[in-house]
Amino acid sequence: MSDLKKLAAAFYATPAGNEPVREWLLGLDAESRRNVGRDIAYGRVWLSRWHAARTATEWWSFRGRSNITDGRVARVIFVNHDGWMVPFMAS
Repeated sequence: MSDLKKLAAAFYATPAGNEPVREWLLGLDAESRRNVGRDIAYGRVWLSRWHAARTATEWWSFRGRSNITDGRVARVIFVNHDGWMVPFMAS
């Protein structure tokens, strides 16, 4: 039996309503989007955690790395926010 917990996912939105990671993903070609999505869906992300310096809050981050077209590598960083996996940075 797996002890992995599935998290719901939502894109980070700026106060202006932009979703930078979603916009970045949509700018990729279809094959690259599939690769990134598959790697995230199958848990090909690295987990790290840290404690916020001034609070007792525990933060989790997930870093995903995917091979995409033209020999490039895509990276997506997520945080766990109230049980949601929220991507907030991509390159």
